[in-house]
Amino acid sequence: MVDEQELNRKIAEWCGLKWFWNHNPECKCGAKDDDDSARSWQVKKDGEWKLATRFWNEDISFTTSLDSCFEYIVPKLHAWELHNINDTIYATVCREDQTFPDVGKAETPALALCRAVEKLIDGEVS
Repeated sequence: MVDEQELNRKIAEWCGLKWFWNHNPECKCGAKDDDDSARSWQVKKDGEWKLATRFWNEDISFTTSLDSCFEYIVPKLHAWELHNINDTIYATVCREDQTFPDVGKAETPALALCRAVEKLIDGEVS
C-alpha cells in the first residue's frame, strides 16, 4: 500500500487527470517549465484541458474528499458500495468486466473507496 499522497496521484492519473504546466510553448515571455509551482491538475472536458482543482498548484485529494471521489472516480465504476461495520468503513468497487469486487477498508469513506480503487488499478496492471 502506498502513502496517501502517492495514492492520490495514482488515482488522479487513472481518472485521466494530468499534472502539467499550462503555458503556450510558443510564448516568448521567457518562462520555463522548471518547477512544480506553476503546474496543476487538469482534466480534459469538451476537448480542452481545464483546471481540475479550484486553484493553480493545488493538489487533489481523493483520500479525504468524497466530493472529488464522486466527481472523478465513481463515474468510472460499474458498481460500488460503502459499509460501516464496527466503526470501520469498507468499500467495494467493480469494473463492468469484473466478477468479484475489490475491497478497501479505512477509517473514512473516502480513504476506504480509494484503497479499493487502488486494488482495482493494480489488478488492471497485473
